[in-house]
Amino acid sequence: MEQTAALFKRVYDTYGPSLYRFCLLQMKNPADAEDILQDVLIKRLYQAPKFKSPEHERNWLFQVALNLCRDEWRRHRRSELRDACREDWARQDWSDWKTFSSGYMQSEANPLWPSRLRRDGASGSFSGEAKDGVLTFCFRVDAGGDTDFTAQPLTILVTPPCVRHADGTETAVTNHPAIITFQPVYNGPQALRGSLEEGDVKITATLSPFALSLEARGMGYPSYTDMVEDARLVNRDGAEQPVTPLGLTGGGSSFGPEGRPEVVSTTVHFLFLTDISSFTALRIGDRTIPLN
Repeated sequence: MEQTAALFKRVYDTYGPSLYRFCLLQMKNPADAEDILQDVLIKRLYQAPKFKSPEHERNWLFQVALNLCRDEWRRHRRSELRDACREDWARQDWSDWKTFSSGYMQSEANPLWPSRLRRDGASGSFSGEAKDGVLTFCFRVDAGGDTDFTAQPLTILVTPPCVRHADGTETAVTNHPAIITFQPVYNGPQALRGSLEEGDVKITATLSPFALSLEARGMGYPSYTDMVEDARLVNRDGAEQPVTPLGLTGGGSSFGPEGRPEVVSTTVHFLFLTDISSFTALRIGDRTIPLN
């Protein structure tokens, strides 16, 4: 019990104020922010992994807080959308595509009309045969250049897919639209890139909040795992962050003589969303590649 109390005090004293400010920024409500902070601290006491460093612990805490904020926001937002439209949805004839698509979803009769994204270009969709009972339905929207999609989370209302019958009629597969929220929240740069050429050596890197893609030519690494183990990201203060603990590789490729391939490449997929704005360079071996 004493160890738990001491751990709680250390975590709260170290991270509590900044975690609360972060939650308040996300939720815009002090009571909600306090509830989420309490949940984060409970998870830290009873569900946390073994941390390799204080930075690992901090990243874990903020990722948990972000996930809890998203879940809470999503519940509130979807409930509000459903409440605004439920009666209207019940009145629609979902057996007629034209009625609910053009006649309702794209008309001012829709309570969500003021929030509607006006299409300034083309939109399209692609569909295929269901596999194992699951049909993947993909779509895109090409909006005008003045449309800001960076405001996250982005919630959209999507009309259900339809089945076309032999007589030409189209019937929705459900009696309601889908409410979809795109995550995650991220305000930093979308990608940093760098390259270096020195004689026979060429290294290229692309760093995003989700992954690090690497390709090295002429470095003599036996495999892509050796390259990743030798890679470090450089913070603004000059401190180095080894790449290996940040994520997992999904495989890689090597080209050239067996044992000492000429070109080695791979992508490290991060375990958590990573704020890449704090990194200025990548080091592989004794070479430094600036990122910008």
